[in-house]
Amino acid sequence: MRSPTLPNKLLGMDAGLALLIAFEPHRPRTTQAEPYSFTRILKPALLVALACMAVSCKKPQAADVPGQYNRLRTQGGEFLDLRADGTYVQVYSNSAVLRTNVGQWGFQPEPPALVLKNALIVDDGPGHPATMALTNNWKLNARRLAGLLIFEDPGAEPFARITAENQ
Repeated sequence: MRSPTLPNKLLGMDAGLALLIAFEPHRPRTTQAEPYSFTRILKPALLVALACMAVSCKKPQAADVPGQYNRLRTQGGEFLDLRADGTYVQVYSNSAVLRTNVGQWGFQPEPPALVLKNALIVDDGPGHPATMALTNNWKLNARRLAGLLIFEDPGAEPFARITAENQ
């Protein structure tokens, strides 16, 4: 390591004493904010978290419903195309069956729920082939999850809106 150079006026002094005199203590910066201070990082993170919570807490409305949704089933997949005119197309498929169904949908605001009229109910649990039945009013609970609208049927995977990010 290179020794520090001393000013000419300190050359005749003891080297240790000269270093103490020449040493200036560190002075903290008071004119600039720290580039990665806790508050500069925490404030934007809190704002993002609050915005996400606000979007997730917003109750679904009937105007939010039209769109395409899908869900994975035990033995296949199911697709819903909910149209703005109140009609829908439902498609169930697995390795052996492709079944299409059409009907009308409605939205119940409290508690938020999607009601499918003339819906195809599929029981495709493990250990037996898929069985299908038509029902007049299939009610799916509606809620938001991370801003994404989903419809839940107790005991089954939920329908989630198809977006560019989750296709």
